[in-house]
Amino acid sequence: MNSSPVDPDDTLDPVQQRELVDGVVRALVGACPPGWSEITFEVTSLARLTTIGNRVTRDGAPPARETFPHSVNGDVIRLRRGMYREGVGTWFSLRLHVLPPGRFRIDFDYDRRPGGTLPPGPQEFAEDLRTFPRTPEHVPAWLREELARAYEE
Repeated sequence: MNSSPVDPDDTLDPVQQRELVDGVVRALVGACPPGWSEITFEVTSLARLTTIGNRVTRDGAPPARETFPHSVNGDVIRLRRGMYREGVGTWFSLRLHVLPPGRFRIDFDYDRRPGGTLPPGPQEFAEDLRTFPRTPEHVPAWLREELARAYEE
């Protein structure tokens, strides 16, 4: 992925954002096996590191991971890039909750440290800030700490 600041041509307006999210939901629903009752789709993302997880519940069975079309990965990365707002940044994580037939709720987190099984290192956070610049008032305290560590290395 390009590590320069976001090109203004990448910006998605709210209608384009909604169309992209709707496309992701359609892809998830279309790939689910019959009898599904709930999809939880979670993404944490930085400039060079994106992790995607999902859980699908069906027929009263415990939630299980499903394989979804690879295009979904590219779409969520494009969504993150397209939602960048100059000086404010973009989200670090999203959580998409889908119920039949395709009703959904999506939450974006712009401020909390992204989690995951392999926590990113300070250099990953520094690269993300170079790619998606934020003014000082939009840099959370935890991110300032990570940046200080990155510049010590």
